[in-house]
Amino acid sequence: FSGEYKLKNKTQTIKENSLIEFNIEGNNPYEIYTVYKSYKAFNNEQDLTNFTYPIIDYIIFLDSDDYWELNCIEECVPRMDGVDVVWFDSIEYHDIEKSYFKHHSRLKDINIKKECRINPIEWLKLLRQNKIKDFAFAWSGIIDFDYIKDKKMKFKDAIFAEDHLFGILLFSQAKNIYVYPKVFYYYRIRANSLTNQDKKITKDNILPYFKDIFIAFEENATLAKEYFKYVSWVETSLELVRFVENYHDKKISSLLKDTILYFYIKNAFKIKKFDKDPLCIKEKLQLLKPYKISKIRYKVMKFLISLRN
Repeated sequence: FSGEYKLKNKTQTIKENSLIEFNIEGNNPYEIYTVYKSYKAFNNEQDLTNFTYPIIDYIIFLDSDDYWELNCIEECVPRMDGVDVVWFDSIEYHDIEKSYFKHHSRLKDINIKKECRINPIEWLKLLRQNKIKDFAFAWSGIIDFDYIKDKKMKFKDAIFAEDHLFGILLFSQAKNIYVYPKVFYYYRIRANSLTNQDKKITKDNILPYFKDIFIAFEENATLAKEYFKYVSWVETSLELVRFVENYHDKKISSLLKDTILYFYIKNAFKIKKFDKDPLCIKEKLQLLKPYKISKIRYKVMKFLISLRN
């Protein structure tokens, strides 16, 4: 959205409290099908027709299964002043009779009841104090667009739970984060999703980009999906280690190592249980060995840290 995309309005009339829908014209390598903009950006239909190249201030993600409160954007944008991220709360709703997956609201888990600003060090300390072992962020907030462009941040392609890596890097490098403990996002629990809400693993919920894995595991969908999940934890761990070692703020790097790195390294090494390794990912474990610690050592380390604080 730095000028390479041209928009063509699909919505023809402006209605109050609505979103204006646009299609992408021309080159569209990421296959973005629709772009929305608030009706408040346009005075009349002529403005709508003339609008072709967007100037983006903020970015917010919405999964196609889910929905926002109607006033989400209007409530959050004013709170973007002086911060890189506004972090709001979410709640789940169910499209299946029984869900084996519990959506965790990490904002609820850190137990902040009132609106406030925090920095990355305070965020990591809150995770540690509340015994939160991992972190993910994608659609539960609004992000300053210049911030993610400056940091060259994007979701890592073709991995499971890409919001973990994205969220950790996003919050670690932010100057300030605005915590807004109000529910604006409704997360849908459905069958055949990547998070596998109903435990039914079939050909239908094996994604195209790991079809080769599916074939390598003789079309055993359960094994293929499990293998892909642990491959993703290896890739996520490698990226986190790279960041921790190279980031200029060593206090943040140290807190990341002490607070959440263990979870990702531990899960990365579970790839060893597979007899087959079609992506040859096991050889990358060598790079993670210096960061692997036993569960007992980890608990002792956490206890000693709690005594210091």
